[in-house]
Amino acid sequence: MQAAFLVLARLAAAAAAAQPAVTLTVQVVDPSGAGIPHAIVVLESAGRTVDVTADAAGLATTAVAPGTYEIVVSADGFDARSQTVRLAPGRARRIEVELPLSRVVETLTVLPESAGAAATAIGPDQIDALADDPDALEEFIRDVGGPEATVTVDGFEGGRLPPKDQVAQLVVTTDPYSAQFHEVGSSRVDVITKPGVGTWEGRASFTFGSDALSARNPFAPEKLPFRTAIGSVSASGPLRRLNTSVSLDADIRRRRETRPLVALTPAGLVRNEAESATDEESVEVRTAHAVGSGGVLRNRLEWERSDATGAGLGDIDLPERAFSTRERQISVRSNLTNQLSHGVRQDIRAWFEWRAERLRPAREAQAIDVLGAFRAGGAQVTGTVESRSFLGAAEWAFPAAGRHAFRTGALVEQQRYRSSNVRDYLGTFVFPGLEAYLAARPTTYTQRFGSVDVALTDTRTGVFLQDDIRITPAVSVGLGIRQEFQPSIADAVNVSPRASLAWTTTDRTVVRVGFGAFYAWHATSLIEEAQRLEGQQSYELVIRNPGFPDPFSGGSAIAPLPPTRLVTTPDLRLARVWRGSITLERRFGRALNVRSTIYRQVGRGEPRARNVNAPIDGARPDPESGNVLLLGSSGRSRRTSAETNFTINGLWNRRLFGHVNYTLGQWLNDADSALSLPADSLHPEREWGPARQDVRHRGFAGLTLRIPNAFSVGLTNRWQSASPYNITAGEDTNGDTISNDRPPGVPRNAGRGRAFWTTDVHVSWMRSVSGAAAQRRGGGGSAGDRRDPQIVFSISARNVFNRPQYGSFNGVITSPLFGRPVSASNPRRVDVGVSFRF
Repeated sequence: MQAAFLVLARLAAAAAAAQPAVTLTVQVVDPSGAGIPHAIVVLESAGRTVDVTADAAGLATTAVAPGTYEIVVSADGFDARSQTVRLAPGRARRIEVELPLSRVVETLTVLPESAGAAATAIGPDQIDALADDPDALEEFIRDVGGPEATVTVDGFEGGRLPPKDQVAQLVVTTDPYSAQFHEVGSSRVDVITKPGVGTWEGRASFTFGSDALSARNPFAPEKLPFRTAIGSVSASGPLRRLNTSVSLDADIRRRRETRPLVALTPAGLVRNEAESATDEESVEVRTAHAVGSGGVLRNRLEWERSDATGAGLGDIDLPERAFSTRERQISVRSNLTNQLSHGVRQDIRAWFEWRAERLRPAREAQAIDVLGAFRAGGAQVTGTVESRSFLGAAEWAFPAAGRHAFRTGALVEQQRYRSSNVRDYLGTFVFPGLEAYLAARPTTYTQRFGSVDVALTDTRTGVFLQDDIRITPAVSVGLGIRQEFQPSIADAVNVSPRASLAWTTTDRTVVRVGFGAFYAWHATSLIEEAQRLEGQQSYELVIRNPGFPDPFSGGSAIAPLPPTRLVTTPDLRLARVWRGSITLERRFGRALNVRSTIYRQVGRGEPRARNVNAPIDGARPDPESGNVLLLGSSGRSRRTSAETNFTINGLWNRRLFGHVNYTLGQWLNDADSALSLPADSLHPEREWGPARQDVRHRGFAGLTLRIPNAFSVGLTNRWQSASPYNITAGEDTNGDTISNDRPPGVPRNAGRGRAFWTTDVHVSWMRSVSGAAAQRRGGGGSAGDRRDPQIVFSISARNVFNRPQYGSFNGVITSPLFGRPVSASNPRRVDVGVSFRF
């Protein structure tokens, strides 16, 4: 009988083998839906094993006999997944397997889960298509998140961005109304780095660019010297497999550039050439260690050095106005995310940073400012700034209790700040125009005297409670409250209520509504300036109609005014912003997502200064005092915006990825900065007008196309309408010694520059190194993939059509340059690069 069964089994096996093979295609994707390159797919059935490696798009295709198979899928940095599939004779089969990030790849921060947050994940496919220049990743993040997006790396703000090959994922969150967050803004971008959980891998790259491959600046008669070189090395791998990993990054940047500067001097219109040089080095070490059954401890040590000469020039400066900077920075960041008893998730963060900066002018001399024409003399910036910053935060996420899921946490951030930095210590003459300069008739002379040392400690605290409530399977509500306190401001109660709602109308459409209050920290720079000009340590001397070149003699010099003082109001408080938004999100298939958001944001109590001792009919209210700048909380702002975003995630057989967004907005306020005084301090209400950032139309399109034969093409297009600039009269008409007066009837920031658009192109070609031995890499704890060392050649062209991108415009109405651009940036730059991956 046993022999009969064996015969039947062999006959069945032979019959199965005689049947035509069935084609099975497995698409391996990450949580964002992006394909995972080089994933391993293992098929097992009746003692037979088939091992297939996915291609660069995450597709694995094989032909096997019909039957039932156990499929195990794995990849570096992801947990393995298995499932059973039955293949019928004569029917091709295609399945999709999504792999979750490995626990040592989890983000350190508790990502927003509230109803008001709409998140988009960007996988390695699109990130890898960016240029190797470290600035390319920063530009991409600014494009997809917006110019004011809050960017974190593994849960921490600040610090340099990692190389693109060390990034596992970008999570872009729109309108996070969770009380967990302090910042107000349209989006957050969380950069999640990937640890080495397989075998060791690394990358060495070099990028070079020069004026031979670039275009002429619009303000230069010919191409000016330019050279940039960037070298970087990175490596990551396990210290203990699937338990502890380490990543090392180091890069060196060298940049030499000659830039044109336009000025109007007594000799006529001149185009000066200013040389600048920047040398930067950085080293970073990151570790990730699995703790217990579900915890991760991450540490990040970073060292940076930067030296620059020829800095600070722009607009109508002459090259002698340059200064040099020297910066050093060391930071240590640690984060522990673990699972406590009863299902509580804990996130503890600690951060320490030391930073020092030294400034030196290229020339020690008095400064000359001829309004709307040229600025000459020394830069008059010198001294050192040293800061030590500490941050400690703890957050807890509790398991769902019925319909409620609670989160709570606390934050303490402190900065110790020492500065001997000083400006205008040799004095500055201001002339209303070239005629007054030739006649030696300056309007004012200012100079700072006294001690320049400042030491202060600024502490910021915050606590929050968030409840995410599931009303129905289709409706969820987020309710939160946050309390913040900054001891340097006598305003102890700053409660921020937040509320959001998400309604899933269909399985592909979500409507989100959010509303909440946010507070802005009082800037440390304002605290420093208040200490400098309080009238005890230092003071600012102001002379009207001084002599020249000696301000104290000759000409029409009169007695100097009493020193300028900066005082703060007793009721100074943190600025509050109210924000409300409505978002409609719709998914079309797996590859296309569309999201539109309309929001209104109103700011009150923003810091704003005005001169409370400005002359009235030629006489000052307090004749014994000079300018008295009162810093209070009287500032206002209002923003209205409509944003539409398209996310393309793998069209055309997962070869096309991209982001397209368009923003229509308006931004109004009553001050360009806290210490920018009104043109007429007797009527500060007249300052309400467009903000400097009031760009009505702004758009971005970034597309990545993967072409067969290992080619990748990235296309980026940016466009925006004109930015505003202020129009001034070119003289001190009201006698307050501040030459920011405007012509009668002209509002603030009434001028508009020019719109621009620019296109960047990046092309890369990858090839495996012939004859290299294949390496076996474990993925997710099971099978590994085979990957040869690779060499990648790339070429990047920024502003490929060389469209002018004008910066500042001359707003002095008496200047011959009025209404004309006086600076331009980003002519066409072409960089070539090569990298080796192993």
